[in-house]
Amino acid sequence: MTSIRSRHRRPLDAVRLSTRLENIITTFNAQVATPQQPPLAEESNMASSNAVDDEDVQIDPAEPLKGIIVCCTSIPAEHRTTIAGKVSELGGVHKYDLTPDVTHLIVGDYDTPKYRHVARERPDIKAMDAAWIEALSELWKNDDEIDYRRLESEYQLKPLEKRGVDPSVQPQEGETGRDSLMICLTGFGEQRDDIALKITSNGGRYTGDLTKKCSHLIVNKPEGRKYEAARQWGIHPVTLSWLDQSIARGMILEETKFDPILPPEQQGKGAWVTRELKRTASKRSRSAVIAADEGPRKLRKTASMKLSSQRNNLWGDILGRSTSREYSFAHEDNPEANKPQDQPQPRPAEVQPLAPIVPENQGIFANCYFYIHGFTEQRTSVLQQTIVTLGGSICASVQEAALGKTPRPPLGRFLIVPQNSQPDTHPQESYDDLHVVTEYYIEKCLHNKLYFDPTEHVLGRPFSFFPIPAFSNLVICSAAFTGIELSQVARAVGQLGAKFDGDFRKTTDVLVCSSLAAMRKEKLRMALRWGVPVVSGDWLWECISTGFKVPIDDFIFPEIKNRYEETLKPKPKSIEKKAPEAQPRPLGKPIQRTHSEPFNSKPAIPKAPAFAG
Repeated sequence: MTSIRSRHRRPLDAVRLSTRLENIITTFNAQVATPQQPPLAEESNMASSNAVDDEDVQIDPAEPLKGIIVCCTSIPAEHRTTIAGKVSELGGVHKYDLTPDVTHLIVGDYDTPKYRHVARERPDIKAMDAAWIEALSELWKNDDEIDYRRLESEYQLKPLEKRGVDPSVQPQEGETGRDSLMICLTGFGEQRDDIALKITSNGGRYTGDLTKKCSHLIVNKPEGRKYEAARQWGIHPVTLSWLDQSIARGMILEETKFDPILPPEQQGKGAWVTRELKRTASKRSRSAVIAADEGPRKLRKTASMKLSSQRNNLWGDILGRSTSREYSFAHEDNPEANKPQDQPQPRPAEVQPLAPIVPENQGIFANCYFYIHGFTEQRTSVLQQTIVTLGGSICASVQEAALGKTPRPPLGRFLIVPQNSQPDTHPQESYDDLHVVTEYYIEKCLHNKLYFDPTEHVLGRPFSFFPIPAFSNLVICSAAFTGIELSQVARAVGQLGAKFDGDFRKTTDVLVCSSLAAMRKEKLRMALRWGVPVVSGDWLWECISTGFKVPIDDFIFPEIKNRYEETLKPKPKSIEKKAPEAQPRPLGKPIQRTHSEPFNSKPAIPKAPAFAG
């Protein structure tokens, strides 16, 4: 590598939750009885902590994010969907657009228009690690005490941190989760150690050697070999004022405003608007207490929500909705998804009757006939209401669905059976024009508001054989799936006998990807580094269709197969080492380097003399 060297959770218990809620309600009633002092107006502050926080932060335990409005930048679609759902569940609001009432920005990368705008003009917004929402959600679900101020401070990005932790990738032991700027210095002499300490204490990484991995070079004067190399390599050359002002602002300021060639009077001009910002009416008052007329009712409602959130993919939670609007943010190609979500969508605690969403003669199931078999009475009722709402007709028998006379040629005839039912439990009659589908098919049509050909995809048809014995020890993760498809993939993996893990780890056996282009680059990088095969969704569909674990190698994306093919091959016995695999490998650094730049197998060339800092 070219280098210029310097000279120098526990499970939720319903009884415990009920007791805890009674205590909260008792405390709440006592608080209501004591008049509270009105909250003081919050004054703006130009320090890195953004706005001044009250000493006592009191939150609504039922909705800990009430009054909080979250926006994301450079967060992949599948992760943003998860964040949006959890923010809504916690009482907050998620918005796609950076509107004036946004209070927190979830950062996936700092070099984005949203981040740059907030750093320049919105000192009232805090830049946060996405793990903040996950941590809050876990405490809320388990009915643990929430120290909001501590959590907010813990997960707020430091001034020189580029992004938060990717929750879908579990770092190895010793690795840091957040990514930071790597900064080098030149021309500062005795000041070097003090500046380096300032960098590291504010989330950055300091290096004495200028390499292509550096992000910034702080220069005393715009001259010298390091400065010229930084210009050539695309590394940001900045003055010391950039570091000081970025730390004061609490975010990474625009580097072009601190170009060393600018005259001193122009340094930092326009980089940070320090005007006073007043709290808007929609922003949450940190010292506000629970509203007296809503507290007990809201707490009881939240108890039901928490209990529901512990059960993955409640059957009624998927089908028992009047519309699919709550899932609109899951579809990135849906124009409605790009509109700001002004209000959190409530999650019903139990199945509610469906309201018509389209006239019967215009529904997506218009001129379709269904017979429902094998479901419980409650689920049968939910299915019936869903189908009728979408314009379909319910038949009294499988024969009627398959052969019954209709006013005009039917669009489709269907037998609906439970997704987890074995084939031998289905009606054994065979009809040429009768499609056998599961609730997955209804879900897909409902949430996309479209009629799909029931033969076009294996998800939505009964599995021919499950569980698959070869799946019993597999841990499978997914990438680039969103919305209802992501939910169905996770459930299908479990039905086949494998374990589905929403977090990508080194121990993952297979990473099933919907689209390599849509996959997050960090997740792909870790997959290649760890030797985890990245396969197309066709691998899973083929396993479902055949009832066998088909060869993984046949479905690895060809664009990346040769990049880690050697990792997947078994090592010849002749070169096996006696040392345990867990011990550090002496070739660790060259292996890491192959992922950032081409590996040079030629004899090492002596390095040129180090350049002075």
